[in-house]
Amino acid sequence: MLREDTWGDGHATDAVRQFVPLVFAEAAVARLEAKHHPDNPASGRVLAKSGFTRLGVHEGYTEYRIIPPSP
Repeated sequence: MLREDTWGDGHATDAVRQFVPLVFAEAAVARLEAKHHPDNPASGRVLAKSGFTRLGVHEGYTEYRIIPPSP
C-alpha cells in the first residue's frame, strides 16, 4: 500500500522488479501469480511492466503470471 500522493511515482514497479528476481533466486518456485481488482488498472500496469503476463479475468479479478527466466 502506498500513500495516494505517491501514486504514479514508480515505487510499486520498483518494488515488484526487485522482489521477482529475489524470489526466483532464493525460493524453489516455478512461477509467481498475482491478481488485482478490476477497478485498479494501475496495478495491472505495474505487473505488466515487471514482466508478468495477463492471463485473464477470474472471479472478478484480473490474473497475471510470471515464470523464471531460463538459466
